[in-house]
Amino acid sequence: MEEDLKTELNSITQKNAEYFSQLSSKLENIETSSSDIKNITKDEINKLQSSIVQQNTGLKKDICDSLNRVDSAIAQKLVGIEGLINTQYSQLKGENSSLQTEKDRLIQRNGMLEAEIENLRRESTYKQSQITQLDKDISSERANSSKLLSDIGVLKAQIENLNSQLSTEKETCHNKNEEINKLSSAINEKNKEIELTNSKKTELQQELEKLQNEYNSLNNYYKSLNIDDTLLVAFNEFSSLKEKTKASLEALFPQTSFLGFISAGLRLSNITSLWEMAKRNIFNNNLDDIDKINTIFNLLMSIYNDGSKEVQFQIISPEIGSKYDSSTSAIKEMKSSGTVKEVLLVGYKNVKDGNIHKAVISVNE
Repeated sequence: MEEDLKTELNSITQKNAEYFSQLSSKLENIETSSSDIKNITKDEINKLQSSIVQQNTGLKKDICDSLNRVDSAIAQKLVGIEGLINTQYSQLKGENSSLQTEKDRLIQRNGMLEAEIENLRRESTYKQSQITQLDKDISSERANSSKLLSDIGVLKAQIENLNSQLSTEKETCHNKNEEINKLSSAINEKNKEIELTNSKKTELQQELEKLQNEYNSLNNYYKSLNIDDTLLVAFNEFSSLKEKTKASLEALFPQTSFLGFISAGLRLSNITSLWEMAKRNIFNNNLDDIDKINTIFNLLMSIYNDGSKEVQFQIISPEIGSKYDSSTSAIKEMKSSGTVKEVLLVGYKNVKDGNIHKAVISVNE
């Protein structure tokens, strides 16, 4: 219907345009032929006017008809539009009722949401306080963590140290196991040797009896020599010397047995050489075994005098606390006077020629 109305209106508009175009054209012709108008007769003018009236009348009728049709169409359209509007109004009214219901529901929901938001706000405040507390706890835990890390570092160092010790102990244990294995092998070998030794036990016992008999013979021989016990004491002192001291005396006493000691110790040249060596050691600040060497010299010189018809040497031993006598004593320190504090080495005097070997002493100021 709407499209038909538009078509009808377009048609009327077009006809009007054509009519006014014709009128414009005629007017132009009239204007351009104004010189000819003077020659037009009154009848012709009447005819032209009549023609124009007819055309206007027809045009008016066409326009009226068209307008009537348009009005009818518009009326029908309005009726349809009014029905559509009523229908749409009813629908909109129903929708409005639904929207009002929805609005009420939303308002109710909004109230619930606001209450929920308030609850969430309270919960948020509570959670925030918990977060603040947790931050404090975390700070405390971090401090504890730093201490724990430090303690862990110390423990790691201790563990590494223990691992190192364990490794060392394992190695030591391994070495001990090897030693045990070696010792086990050695024990087995010794057991075999013991078995062999047991088989020779009778032979060794016989040899021991033989040695015992030889010892008894030597002991009887020693007793038959009537040797003073002083020599045995001197030998015991010699035997107790340090190995280093014995090594330094090897030129004087090449044999360390009792008979070897007797053989060398009864020679005057060895006795005096022993004294000279002791004196040299004292002035070189070597006092190892000096008391024992001093005793050995005294004993050997005493035995030597006892073996002579007359006493050949006199021992010079200054008394402790006596005044220093330069004719019979020599001071170890760089001093020239004082009283005797200690006799480091006795001296001796040759009775025949009066030659004196001075005792070595230390003095008090």
